[in-house]
Amino acid sequence: MNQATQKTARDMDQRARRTSIVNVTNEDYQMSIEDRLVIWTGSGTNDKDILLPPVAQAAGMIFSIIAELADTAQVTVDDAGDDTYQTQAVLDVDKDSVTYYSNGVHWVVVELIQGT
Repeated sequence: MNQATQKTARDMDQRARRTSIVNVTNEDYQMSIEDRLVIWTGSGTNDKDILLPPVAQAAGMIFSIIAELADTAQVTVDDAGDDTYQTQAVLDVDKDSVTYYSNGVHWVVVELIQGT
């Protein structure tokens, strides 16, 4: 076995390629770079926030948020305060969703699906 195969991703200064689907119910949430899909479930009159991970750490990655809503609940998706572009999306109808791409400097909305 050569020495390169014995090194971990951390030893080689590379990010681990883990991804996860996160289910969040009626609470604010700060995404990490592993959270590629957040399914946010809310009901009642809850207005909550989801913050995207730091834009520089997420360079080259895609993140999606889907809202499963009832009543007048809504969730606002926004950057962590590290992007000067307008990244905010308000998901206020059941099955609204938004997908973002990070170019390392700014968040780019790839797709925004909102009900009527």
